[in-house]
Amino acid sequence: MSSDGILTIDQLLAQVEEATAATTAVIEKCSEVDWKTAVPEEERTVGVVLHHIAFTIPFVVEWACNLAKGEGAPAVGYDDIHGLNHQHAVDQANVDKATTLALLQTHAQAAQEQLGQLTDADLQIAALFPLIGGQEITAQQMVQWFLINHAHNHLEAIHNTIGGKQHDHDYQIR
Repeated sequence: MSSDGILTIDQLLAQVEEATAATTAVIEKCSEVDWKTAVPEEERTVGVVLHHIAFTIPFVVEWACNLAKGEGAPAVGYDDIHGLNHQHAVDQANVDKATTLALLQTHAQAAQEQLGQLTDADLQIAALFPLIGGQEITAQQMVQWFLINHAHNHLEAIHNTIGGKQHDHDYQIR
């Protein structure tokens, strides 16, 4: 990473891959009891939160790619996001590990392919984004904040809930 925080596409893809690997590790290590444990700060179970991480990848990739193409950022706000998250939690209340892992792998691979078509310059194209108060966001920041950091923030909440119950954590929480 350069001193001004600008990444190359290869560096960004490596961060996406690392977030995917961290999420995969948590999915694979979850016991059935852990999977069904409520994450207090999330108001949903560990399994639903992990499925949510996988589920949201295509949205963020589409937003970032559209932004990079000069089409701007989506006109979404927190009410939209909260509504989508609530419906997802209801729809996926009984989701299993195999389904979640398959979805993560499929969406992560598609993300690598789609984002991999962007250039380093594309990552620095910016637009105003209602979700962050109408401030400007670059395509790089979109991926970092709403895909990579999103995954790590949820993984940290999961770790805070079940971390003491699992042995030998080899995933990293940022």
